[in-house]
Amino acid sequence: SSNHSTTRSGARHYFTLAQTEYQSLKSTARKERSTLFTFLAAAYSAFISRYFNEEDIVFTYPVNIRPTEHSNLSGFFISNIPLRIKIPASSSFSDVVRLATERRKMDRDYESCAINEMLKYMRKNNTNVPKQPFNIGFGQTSLSIQYLKLDGISLTPLQCDIKEAHFDLALQYDGTTDVLEFYWEYKTEIFDADKIGNITDSFLTFLKSA
Repeated sequence: SSNHSTTRSGARHYFTLAQTEYQSLKSTARKERSTLFTFLAAAYSAFISRYFNEEDIVFTYPVNIRPTEHSNLSGFFISNIPLRIKIPASSSFSDVVRLATERRKMDRDYESCAINEMLKYMRKNNTNVPKQPFNIGFGQTSLSIQYLKLDGISLTPLQCDIKEAHFDLALQYDGTTDVLEFYWEYKTEIFDADKIGNITDSFLTFLKSA
């Protein structure tokens, strides 16, 4: 199921993978000896590769870099780091899961590095890095808000619109309930609602066949 919410320069498109299909996906992830995060990151990479006909996929994802000695300190201790996966046309999905797992292990050494500094270094040492790359993101979020209960008052959470998309295209997921919830965040000057609807249908078909 899905619904669409649009704002000026950025928009979100929410959709879900049903309970039966979610359980099947988790079973496949266990067979691949993969976490849900890595399995979905691999699926996202493989899908982007096939849909946009690109073999070299780089996207950023957030990691918690809060030092243990500051575990009780309020503040935003998050860094976005890139995950790069090269996917030859002959690759199976199991190959992509294995590549994603290996890359995540390697990337842990760079979790405290600023993404802007990484891009500067890459552009300085690699002329093939475009000045304006297709900026895609991936991450885990919380969409299943626990309802606040107050005597005599009924509260319902609302999905908030966004004023500006941080990525050209980004996928966020929440796997904490019986269904797998997602949303795309995207720039409306690049994608319209019909295109995102087509991408959503194709992505769900891809997940069900993984």
